[in-house]
Amino acid sequence: MDRIFPGFAPVNYFFYHLLFYIPIMYICRQAEKITVLSKKRLDDARSLIGKSHYSKLYIVPNGCDTEFFAPGSEVKDTNLIKLIVVGRLTHQKDPFTILRAMLSLNEKSIPYRLTIIGNGPLKDAMVRFVKVHQMEDKVEFTGWISKMDLRSYYQQSHIMLAGSSDEGMSLAILEALSTGMYIIATRVSGSDNYIREGMNGDLIQVNDAASMAKKIEHITGRNF
Repeated sequence: MDRIFPGFAPVNYFFYHLLFYIPIMYICRQAEKITVLSKKRLDDARSLIGKSHYSKLYIVPNGCDTEFFAPGSEVKDTNLIKLIVVGRLTHQKDPFTILRAMLSLNEKSIPYRLTIIGNGPLKDAMVRFVKVHQMEDKVEFTGWISKMDLRSYYQQSHIMLAGSSDEGMSLAILEALSTGMYIIATRVSGSDNYIREGMNGDLIQVNDAASMAKKIEHITGRNF
């Protein structure tokens, strides 16, 4: 439901929201109940439907199967920091901020392996970026994979990176946290609900590749 509200990820949805603003408002006002994922999205919904309809709004956060997405039994390799990205490769997810952060790691000779899980309209441009900057030996693209394989990547990796410019509430981050991963994510809707800085993750500002690289560099000095 969150994506329909004007204000969500304007780079992706501005014209959609502009074109359908009145129909979306009408549908929401006619609905008996509306669910959203976070407080930020609740505020967006309130701005759209007006005070007289506030009582029909409910926050229902994302959840995940913590019995399935659980820590693995294998000891993780500490000689190479394994990073993953999971999700659609779109402007909303801003994967290029992550790739720019990798350039900083290269300059400081920090050993890493980045696995990008997912697909989307930016994939071809990302592949070209990796080739131009000669990162093919450090960055891999898997496309969409099975749920079982996804769990294996979570269990074998150290850090999930999420550079989204906006979110409802990231299911991938919930899954990664359930397997014991550390998260470096942008400070967007939902992330501050479950990331406790310095404990299970770090929060950075949107489009801040330098800060993301510094967080990763700091973690390499600890036992990850």
